[in-house]
Amino acid sequence: MSQARPQQPKPSSRSQRPEVATMRPPKAVVARLFWRWKLWIGGTFVTAMLEPWETFFLFSVMFLFFFVLVGGIYRYLPSQAVFLSNRLQYYLVGTDGSTNAGSAVYRAAEL
Repeated sequence: MSQARPQQPKPSSRSQRPEVATMRPPKAVVARLFWRWKLWIGGTFVTAMLEPWETFFLFSVMFLFFFVLVGGIYRYLPSQAVFLSNRLQYYLVGTDGSTNAGSAVYRAAEL
């Protein structure tokens, strides 16, 4: 009775190697910029490990958060900048920076 020998793995051939053509940068300059951006985003958020619906959900939440943040900055930053400049003027100079007529009349009456 002869014993069956365990099968040895076949040596790797070139046809069994993974396809790396998709990882090479494209020749066109604009396409290369988009390719680099895609790899950077994919490496940062590990989108290669996510399923397509998870990737869509992740980017949807991120874009929603981004647009809410930009909208808040656009809406509230100008009024906060005016308030902060008035407060800074009050601390540095001693006046609050308001130019309404009531305060000017009140200051003139004090003299």
